[in-house]
Amino acid sequence: MRFVVDFMAGRLATWLRVLGFDAVYLGRPADPEIMRIALTEDRLVLTRNRQLAGTERPRVVVLESETVAEQLAELNARFRLVHEMHPFTRCAECNAELVHAARSRARDRVPPYIFETHAEFGYCPDCDKFYWRGSHWTAMRRNITLLERRT
Repeated sequence: MRFVVDFMAGRLATWLRVLGFDAVYLGRPADPEIMRIALTEDRLVLTRNRQLAGTERPRVVVLESETVAEQLAELNARFRLVHEMHPFTRCAECNAELVHAARSRARDRVPPYIFETHAEFGYCPDCDKFYWRGSHWTAMRRNITLLERRT
């Protein structure tokens, strides 16, 4: 499942990426562009903008909830996201697919303590960012577990 998320739901785009979904984010109001992307790239539009969801726009999902946790629950109820997600496989910043990085590549790119205490690293080839299973990962994993339990 692929999404294009408008400027009214930016944090949701980040979380969809964390869950492993291909989520393009438009950080500015651009209704014609968002619809073009949805149609040409076969994506669902996620928005809080009711005006964007005209009667001739079946690819638009208007989010009722205001918080990211509730928006994810809303999408999960509608599309069963938990059955399609692959957490921690996409860059939360740029949406690229992460690749496994040899530990030696991370040596001078992550804090020394992180390098000494972690054996595995993910790497984003598009924005040159390294990922590892630290405290932030643990907190996100907890939120993912809560989403899974709501099904």
